[in-house]
Amino acid sequence: MARKKATITDLRAMGMTDEQAVLFKRTGQYPKGFQVHHRVPIKAGGSNDMDNLVLIKNDPDHKLITAQQNSILRRHPNGSTVDVELPMTPPGKVTWPQSGQKAYQR
Repeated sequence: MARKKATITDLRAMGMTDEQAVLFKRTGQYPKGFQVHHRVPIKAGGSNDMDNLVLIKNDPDHKLITAQQNSILRRHPNGSTVDVELPMTPPGKVTWPQSGQKAYQR
């Protein structure tokens, strides 16, 4: 799904070379250094549905978002019911960051 919706511009914006972007669009195989990320983590009730998945660069984007999410979730025992705000990529996006956007603020 992501390979059909992602544009070459979006793939370049997340750090792919033109060759990697074309290969991803053609085959759906993401290059080394990228992975599929759950917007809402499974342990926080997220699913493997396409609308909960986003293609993201491992370093620094996935590492930062996942570390922040895990830090928040570790404060609450499994099975507890609490409302928390998790850092996550915007809904409706298949790649992160998008062209013209920064992945995170320092």
